[in-house]
Amino acid sequence: MEAPLKHANFNLNIGGIVGFLGGEEAISAMESMHFYRYRKWLGWYNSPGSYTIAKHYGRLARSRIWDGIYPGPNDEPAKLLGMDGEQGPPYRGIISGTTLNDTGHVGHVFAQYCHNLATSEEHSSNSVVDESTTNERTTKVMNVIIVDFEEKASNNEGTDLTPLALGDTKSPLRPVAIALVPISLNIACCILCGLYREWYAFGVILYGILCNGIACYFIGSAEVFLKHPSPSEYSPPGNGILEYKSDTLIVCRGSERAINHVVKGKFIVRYGKEGKDVTYHKIGFSAISLTTQFIGQLFLIPISDLFGQIMFLSSLAISWIYNAYLSSIDKEQLQRRLLMKHLPLKNNQCTGTKLQLPTRTSAVVFALLCGLPDLQGDPETNVECAKGIMCHLLPTNTKVWGRWQAEIASKIRELSSEMHPSPPRPADGPFRFAEYDDKGLIEMDKKLLKDLIDDARRGYEFYHKFLNLKQNAPTSGLGDSLA
Repeated sequence: MEAPLKHANFNLNIGGIVGFLGGEEAISAMESMHFYRYRKWLGWYNSPGSYTIAKHYGRLARSRIWDGIYPGPNDEPAKLLGMDGEQGPPYRGIISGTTLNDTGHVGHVFAQYCHNLATSEEHSSNSVVDESTTNERTTKVMNVIIVDFEEKASNNEGTDLTPLALGDTKSPLRPVAIALVPISLNIACCILCGLYREWYAFGVILYGILCNGIACYFIGSAEVFLKHPSPSEYSPPGNGILEYKSDTLIVCRGSERAINHVVKGKFIVRYGKEGKDVTYHKIGFSAISLTTQFIGQLFLIPISDLFGQIMFLSSLAISWIYNAYLSSIDKEQLQRRLLMKHLPLKNNQCTGTKLQLPTRTSAVVFALLCGLPDLQGDPETNVECAKGIMCHLLPTNTKVWGRWQAEIASKIRELSSEMHPSPPRPADGPFRFAEYDDKGLIEMDKKLLKDLIDDARRGYEFYHKFLNLKQNAPTSGLGDSLA
């Protein structure tokens, strides 16, 4: 059978560029296959950008030979797969005083989850509005999110690695059905080339299908863990505050071991047992095959007839569209789902309450009160913890702020000394600020101190409402809010 366009003089000399085009999309597409069931088995199509893929993932292979073929830093698999490299928000321990300027990629994923969930429309919102305070001073609206962790029995005693179960919890039929479209069309292009005896194009397309399928299988055969340090069993509570994007405070409450999953955690990607396996070499060989594919395209496609070139180009176009679709998937959202599924959270969900406070000062007071593990505990301990948080989150080098922090420390000492079954109402407790020390201040500083005192009172009001809301709905989600 004679192929169409057999006698055409036109030649699609594209062999020199097809190995470079579409490489970024293909790499991005591979980064999402760890989060879907069966995705590693669905790479049987002639993907564009074979040279770029080989150069990127060839660095996973660890030996002098592979380093010579694919030079560059031997990055950890987690970084190459997009599960490392982001800078996390700073963290301050309320009891321990631990200060971390960067909580790493896991801290970034967790903070982003909390921030997005707090403003997500898909979660219900229970608002408690105090009409008497609608005219309160507002500077910068602050979000405060309280997340409760709890200690859980470890299934891997003696290690600090938590295995993360990969795969979407939803039905895998939809991604499988979508993947079958480019796979089927690529095979159809290959069959058409065979029917019309376009053997050069037939061989290049078939070899590309095999190379990409094998590479996807080996690269997708990884195990993902969450690494977190195990502190001493005598460590104090790990309560602390994450500051995210200057407008969100995330109060983490629980044991230090549980909270370390977030503030000191790290994604670890391993191929084989303890990361020592021939899989790394197999990835190297698959990278070599992709490089060979690029060279084969370079020489064989130009000598193929026009119909074979069109079929080859069609297979690449179909594969590029599919890779672009996979690249559009929000991989950070997939990481957030994976992380939140395995964190030691109370009631196995991100329990807590989102609040929006009118000023940063009121937000800090509220977060501080929520973060203290025992307001009926030792007064001096609570005062020292409060001073550390206030110095960390608010200015300290002016006379007015120094006076304000002294007032707050005094109120926390008074609140801790009073033996109440629960914190007193705002109108009855120490945070009513019946009087405070503004002696020796100029008139402008007195007015500023009054505003700051009002902010502190407002922060305590929100704290009291928060306790009432938790009593009425003990399992409320992060979508609950006070406005």
